[in-house]
Amino acid sequence: MIKNYPAIFHNEANGRYWVEFPDFAGGTQGDNLEEARRNAKEFLSGVLETYYIEKMPLPDPSNLDTLCTCDGHVEFVEV
Repeated sequence: MIKNYPAIFHNEANGRYWVEFPDFAGGTQGDNLEEARRNAKEFLSGVLETYYIEKMPLPDPSNLDTLCTCDGHVEFVEV
């Protein structure tokens, strides 16, 4: 089963990124965009596995129009 959720990739002044998943508590980071994308996929995979194991209903993905991206951009992460 393939799932897509939006993630906000916040760009820091030093070139690093921190990633926020508005539909789940928590996020991840990376030294560059490529690493942040890999870590985001790993994070989302772990969260979805926990939801599945605990038999918790998955939230609907956030509407992209409502997400603040002042210091970065939004991408869908697919697992």
